[in-house]
Amino acid sequence: MRPGTVCLAARQDAQRSLAAVKEMAKTRGEAYLKFAKRYLSQRHFRNAKAAAVEGKRLCEGPFYLAVQEQLDGVLRDIEVAEAVTSQPVPPQGPSFSRPNPAHMSRN
Repeated sequence: MRPGTVCLAARQDAQRSLAAVKEMAKTRGEAYLKFAKRYLSQRHFRNAKAAAVEGKRLCEGPFYLAVQEQLDGVLRDIEVAEAVTSQPVPPQGPSFSRPNPAHMSRN
């Protein structure tokens, strides 16, 4: 084989490998996006956040902006849901119960 042919074959293999890596990263990012949404819908905020962060880590780079933006949206939704959940419940009026005659002492 001539050196030019070897370089061309190596370049084509590298392009195929890059395409495969891109597709794998996109697929993983989308899978973690689904996991994060499912955990969020079940109100498992810790797992949802972990899945979204891991998905962002797996699909870093300029090629996966759509998936990254969706994962960012899920992270924002998690923050809002956590904030709503952590707010104290306002106290309701005093609770009066009728006396139980069985517990009353007889004089």
